[in-house]
Amino acid sequence: MTSSYVNIERMAGFPAQYSPSRFFSKYSRAYLPPIYAATADNLSLKGKVNFLNMWAWESENLLRELNIEEAVGDTVQYATHSREHSYPGISYRLSDVYRSAFLRTLAWFRIAGDLGEDTFRELSVMTVPVDLSLWDISAQSAPKWWPRFTQNQSAQNGNVESILQASWADIRALVDIRINDEGHCSRRILAAQGPLLSEELREENNVSLNFRLMGFAYKVVGREVPNSQEVARLISTSYRGPKQNSPHSLSVLDALRHDSIANSAYSWKSEDSLEVTALVSRLEPNPVYAWQWFRAYGRPLSLSPFFRLPGSNVVISDSTWSYVSRDRELARFYDWRNGALERESRVMYPRHGNVAEADSDWLSEKVAEQGLKLGYVLQIDLKLQKKSYEEAKDYSHTELIGVSRLICDSTI
Repeated sequence: MTSSYVNIERMAGFPAQYSPSRFFSKYSRAYLPPIYAATADNLSLKGKVNFLNMWAWESENLLRELNIEEAVGDTVQYATHSREHSYPGISYRLSDVYRSAFLRTLAWFRIAGDLGEDTFRELSVMTVPVDLSLWDISAQSAPKWWPRFTQNQSAQNGNVESILQASWADIRALVDIRINDEGHCSRRILAAQGPLLSEELREENNVSLNFRLMGFAYKVVGREVPNSQEVARLISTSYRGPKQNSPHSLSVLDALRHDSIANSAYSWKSEDSLEVTALVSRLEPNPVYAWQWFRAYGRPLSLSPFFRLPGSNVVISDSTWSYVSRDRELARFYDWRNGALERESRVMYPRHGNVAEADSDWLSEKVAEQGLKLGYVLQIDLKLQKKSYEEAKDYSHTELIGVSRLICDSTI
């Protein structure tokens, strides 16, 4: 291992009394996502040597060797990740220095026996700034059917209920859209998430809407009316990512191809209302994005493990990736963006969305085979800023589509 890292032996001379510079302590969290500092803090508690201090010391060594000055440039402060969104960062020379020093410190901890092989591999993969499979897929423009927002009088007056209701019909109609390919209807929307668009919307406007439409399979098992927020929360937790020791840990789509994928739960049962099965899972690549930062707004989507697809293949095109079986495209995934996503806005949702489309007949057959029905959950989030000097307030509304509110079963 030592031969893979130039001058790695110098880390044996790390001075125990060393303390990070004020610049490193303050800005390492701006030039890299906070997970780096959080990991360093955690490892500092476990090793014989303070990981954070050694990381800062090696960063200083690399800066001196490369004649790079620690100076504040046009940085972007990373925000804390949430389940729905994360925020963009940009990679600078200082970012590369800090990331390289972090990896070298990991290697030294492994050599010193303070880090197990599995943990070393997992944390090393994290430092790669892009997933290799997704790097080849370009974002495209928003599809023609993507709903638009008209800033009517209710929006100008800040009437929250009117704004939500005015947006509802157009988004709900996506459930019934059939997407034409070469003159025939072939696909339906299985999932879509992103902001409503409008040519009128600019940074100075005071309202922005984001929606999340997710298809799921269900079976009625109880008398109670299902809770839409609970269904939305459950299906949003389903994810897929490369297994820890997968040879495809840097390529989530290759991991899917070779069934080297780890899955979270995707089906849940409430004795009082529904059995709910996620049909879409988010992909969780191992690298922490830096270069391909615009994709960090909404995680890429995939079919959930509900669909067992022996003999199918993952095919990548210029701007989409698909599941294909016997020359039949079963599902297609892509993301879109509108303009540059340079800064987080206090009011506007980022102009970036994710889409999952499925062969309509195939989807209906698969759901029916398991004795389930197809439903959708729709969540609309609204940011409203009534005065330019005020903080934007957040509002949300969730509803089920295609799920009967009347629960009737003669066996109950």
